[in-house]
Amino acid sequence: MLLSSLFIFGIMGTKTCHECHVSVPDSVLRCNNVIPRDPAGVTTVEICFELQADNDRFAVFLGHNSEDYNFVHENVDTPQNLHFQTIVGTDRRLVCTGDTNFRLGMDIHGEAVRLIQQSYVVVLIVTDSFCTSRFCQTELKFALNENKLVVVMLNGRVN
Repeated sequence: MLLSSLFIFGIMGTKTCHECHVSVPDSVLRCNNVIPRDPAGVTTVEICFELQADNDRFAVFLGHNSEDYNFVHENVDTPQNLHFQTIVGTDRRLVCTGDTNFRLGMDIHGEAVRLIQQSYVVVLIVTDSFCTSRFCQTELKFALNENKLVVVMLNGRVN
């Protein structure tokens, strides 16, 4: 939940909190006022340390329909991955997608579940093609079954 708050605020102007050194929106005085501890009591700093230490964890699982790949890669995946790398202080990818992280030869549903479990937040880029894809709908169900925070981003008008 904490990282999703950073994700949501990541597109706005940010500054570093003087107390915990986490990036926060320019409009806040202390990050704890905007980004509370998650239900398990984990702080953003603890999540950053875990992401630095565990190469199997991701900040975000980014779900989208393959028809939207170019838009998602250029406008969401790449910029947000760079943002999280800066916050966490690592060069490895912190945003995972099926296009980059599914293992070849493995069951696609099992791979989606694996990546969702290894991510703190699920971000879904919802378009008309997303809504008509059974697999995209299944990814949403997997995320909800795993009790992940789901952030929905609409791309254009969606019927």
